[in-house]
Amino acid sequence: MAEAGPETCLKELYARCLFDSAEFLCKSGIVNDSLVTVTNESLVISRARNLFYMKEYHQAYFLLECARGEQRYSYCTCCSSEKVFLRNYALYILSQIKSEAVSNFSVEGSQVTDKALDEGIRHSLRMQGKKKSFFDSPVFDDGYLVFLLFLSKREHLSSATLKKLLLYTVKKLPYFWEVCRMLSEIVTASNLEEVSGQVPDKPMRILFILYVGSKRSILHPSLKKLVKAEAFTDPVMTTDYAQSMIAGLASHYNYHEQAISIFEQIVAKGQIRDNLDLFTNVLFSTGEVEKLAALLLVVYTRYYNLPLYHYVSGNLLSLKANHISSIEQFQQILREDRPGEFDIAYVFVAQEYLRLKDTCSAIKACNVAIKKNYNDHRVWSNMAQIYYSIEMFEYALHFFRKSAELAPANFRIYEGLGQCFDKLKKSAEAARCYKKGAKEGNIRCISLLGDLLHRLKDPECTVFYKKYLEIGLAQKSAETKASFCFETAERFLELLEGQADAKEVASFRNRLSIQRHSTL
Repeated sequence: MAEAGPETCLKELYARCLFDSAEFLCKSGIVNDSLVTVTNESLVISRARNLFYMKEYHQAYFLLECARGEQRYSYCTCCSSEKVFLRNYALYILSQIKSEAVSNFSVEGSQVTDKALDEGIRHSLRMQGKKKSFFDSPVFDDGYLVFLLFLSKREHLSSATLKKLLLYTVKKLPYFWEVCRMLSEIVTASNLEEVSGQVPDKPMRILFILYVGSKRSILHPSLKKLVKAEAFTDPVMTTDYAQSMIAGLASHYNYHEQAISIFEQIVAKGQIRDNLDLFTNVLFSTGEVEKLAALLLVVYTRYYNLPLYHYVSGNLLSLKANHISSIEQFQQILREDRPGEFDIAYVFVAQEYLRLKDTCSAIKACNVAIKKNYNDHRVWSNMAQIYYSIEMFEYALHFFRKSAELAPANFRIYEGLGQCFDKLKKSAEAARCYKKGAKEGNIRCISLLGDLLHRLKDPECTVFYKKYLEIGLAQKSAETKASFCFETAERFLELLEGQADAKEVASFRNRLSIQRHSTL
């Protein structure tokens, strides 16, 4: 199956009712034709697939059941791999609907306990272990059944074993997007290059890195080049799906105008709804109430019954300072007992509670966000901001450190770290953090570093005051424009009086006056 091309993989996905991954191959441009005919299919499998279309999973399970008895996952070679997959997949969906885990499973009629799962996989010959185990059964020659095994028993697997299984499966099924999506959940900034290198197909590898960057805000150095590229030669990069992820990346780099422009073109075409949540975030960040309201109308018309509507509505209500209604909208799409498409919205719920001065509820929501998005630096950073706001700086420092560990290239985190150290009277550590941010041109870090050095009576503070004014008045980036503060600039000019060259100070004052009038 590892040698199968994308067209063959598409047929396999449809045969197993894995419609999301099948749709991905079409919308990403990897497979041009989305019309698939599954040939040589038995009447039972055909009927079972029809039951899946109708969401009659209980009937599908009993239609495909190998031997009557207790409902449990059963892997056998007496049935076709498609039948085994659909039977167990139906049971998995039912367990998710009922929120009831199915204990244990059987392989070739022999029961395997959930406790023995992790060790059995790690020590199996298939995973280059030393002992023969249930995982060496021929039934697991089918990569889709390996996928279903760790999908249904994920909570019983260690992170190391899960990573091995994901890498094993992505090599066996290089065009199976669901595996890549799950793989993205365990990616961090430190292992992104190593993990992405394991994705064998080049277009899939590019899309994987784009997905990690746009959805998880883990920014690989090569991604900035993609954002700045004026044209693409690879057909995969020209699809609306890839462009939506590039727009998401642009928003993470604070190229908001570029992101909004790309998203508006995608919405106008109306062919996909992927990553419109990122579009919502951009409009929220830039305070575009009218555009966000227009997007909500589009989403209401096209996707009213989907979670995306509540997501956009929640952001719009927040922007209008209707925080209670915003929380209610987000809670419509969040379930603590199961993973969801918009689990990152727990962070927004936490922010809304914080605006309502309900710190306990904010911390509770952020704890759930961490549980569901453990490797996402944004949830840790938000928790840090909550603790910082209530002046629990030691706690805030812990969460900022974890955020920096997950996203060491994100200089905005060092601003928070520096402020925590500053409040804890650890000036040397604070200065070190501010300098990291200042090195990347973050004018907030530059101003904070200047003030810290001024309090320490270090004459080098004037260097950073001048740097703040120079970069801020140039306003070469949208982020600089948003972060620049006229009151701070005036204060720095007053402090520079008598310490810097009079002509230089006068020049800064003149430029500041022109800049102030141009914004009126």
